Parts: sequence; C-alpha cells; structure tokens
Amino acid sequence: MKNTFVALAAALSVSSVASAADDLPSFEGTAAPATRAATGIPTIGKLTFGAEIFATYTQRVSGDGNGTGDSRFDLGRLHLATQYATEQMTARVVIEGVRATADGALFGVAGDSFVIRAREAYAEAHLPFDVHARAGVLPTLTLPEVEGTWLLRAVSAVPLEQSRMAFAADVGAQVKWNAPSQFGWVAASLHPLASLKSPALAVFVSGTRGTLGVTSARNDRATGAVLWQGAKLRAGITYTSGYGLGGDGAMRPSLIEAFVSSEPVPAVLVGLRANRFVIDARGESPTVDGVLVSAGYRIAPELEVHGVFDMGRANDAAKVAQPGSDRIEGRAVVRAIF
Repeated sequence: MKNTFVALAAALSVSSVASAADDLPSFEGTAAPATRAATGIPTIGKLTFGAEIFATYTQRVSGDGNGTGDSRFDLGRLHLATQYATEQMTARVVIEGVRATADGALFGVAGDSFVIRAREAYAEAHLPFDVHARAGVLPTLTLPEVEGTWLLRAVSAVPLEQSRMAFAADVGAQVKWNAPSQFGWVAASLHPLASLKSPALAVFVSGTRGTLGVTSARNDRATGAVLWQGAKLRAGITYTSGYGLGGDGAMRPSLIEAFVSSEPVPAVLVGLRANRFVIDARGESPTVDGVLVSAGYRIAPELEVHGVFDMGRANDAAKVAQPGSDRIEGRAVVRAIF
C-alpha cells in the first residue's frame, strides 16, 4: 500500500442541482458519486441495499505485426453495497468483485483471478455547521472528480486509472465543510485538491506524495484539470505527471487526456476520448496514444447498453515496456444498477 500525506481541498460553486427527469439523477455542476450502488431511496427504514454490474464482450486485434487477436466475455465489475444514513451519521460499505488484472483494479495478482475486496468501508459523522468527517476506506478526491465528470465508467476507466497513476480509493480520513447555500466546500484529506467551480465549470490541481509497494518506491503525482460538468454535456482536459510507476521510483510518467461525453437526445449516450501516456520520460520515452469512441442507449434509468471502439498506438519502446499496449478493441457493454 502507498503512504500518503495530509492535504487540503477547496471548491467554490454557484450552481444548484435540479433533476433532469423524475427518475434520473442529475449531476449538473458536480461529479457523480464515486460508486452508484445503494445511493438511492432507502430499502428498509434508513438502510439501503444496491448493486451495480458491468458486463462486457471484447474483440481485440493486436498491433504487434502478426495480426493476432482474441475475444472474451467478462464481468468487469460487480458492486454490492449497503448504506445506513441518519441525520447524524452515515455508514457505507461497498464490496467489489473485479478481475485482478482489469482496468480499475486497486491491485493485481498473477493470472486472471476474480478479486473480492472492500471498495468502500467508512463511517461519516455529520457535525454542526454542515461539517462532515469520514474515516475508513474512502474514495480519493482526484480520480472520482474526473471519472464522475466522464460519467461513462462502464464504457472505460479513465486513463488516470488505467495507467495506475491515480487510485480510486485509499485508507484514511477526510473532513469536509459545505458552505451555505451550495456555494462551495473546503476539505482536508490524504489527497490534496484545490478547486474553483462556476455553475458547470470545475478547475482543480492536486498532488500526492508517498510510496508504493513493499520496497517503498517513490510514487509522487501532480494533476491539473479543467472539467465541464453540465447536465447533458460533460468534458474535461487533465494532465498528470510525477515520479515512480509500478514500483519503480525512478520512472518519470506523464499523462494527458481530453474527453467529451454527452446525451444529445434523451437516452442516447455518446463519448469521445483521446490521451497520450508517456510511461517514462527518460531515454527512449515509451509512449502510448489512445482513442476511444462510444455510443450507447439508456433503456431504463438502471440499465444501459454501449458499443465501444478503443484503440491504442504504441511506439517501439512502449511495445517493449508494456506488451499489448498497441491494440484495437471493440466492446459491447451492459451496465445495470439495482
């Protein structure tokens, strides 16, 4: 696990969130929750149960020169969640099943095993003056802000997560103050974030300083992003650089991405994303360029289907550093929330 330092976060917002449809939550002017299961109406009393599933069929063609490829059906994610909420406190547990080697896995093991672990497990106290204090296994601040703007996590994890330059959750504590009338917030956490928001615009910088793995390899990150969090149009540009990757503290990785996701007509969901991942700025600079295009349809508020084209183009150094990074994929994705 990585060791991180205390950091500060702040945001200013002048928006109010209104539902776009009676049965469909709106995240205009804000990021969606880090995990969606059990965030709706309580099931029994103050207790809410829920689930979220990503099912994917993938056809991949390798770019290694011999035209090899494969196809597979995968249950990319299964979330089982329960949440107990009162005016004084909230307790939330999300149990996650995911391929250990899949995009978004918090850690990986050899082989194609299916890992069950706690994605979230925390208690939150609601204090006077709209102060909220959390402790446990928590969503981090940077990655959920980007991913919650992209809103198409079922289609693909964001490159920050795919490249393991940022983590979705960590053990720690957070304290957050919501300013009156939704004018903003200030927070202290293990992951620094400074943010300024207009009705749909979010600008933030973040950084982490710490170590990774049993060797305590250096694992520092600095991120800057501009995000548009509209009701029907979501977009962003992010840049992350740092020291250390995959347990090698000497590496100098960087990642830049730009994305747009939209609902141009009701229930039709489209996404476009491009990114460049420099695995190590030293020497031959192994680099992977990626492009993703998706189109989907929301059958019901709890059920979506997507078709995805995902391509990565790697230079010779990257093909050696990350075998399989030069590829073309087509995916059919189903997302279900219970």
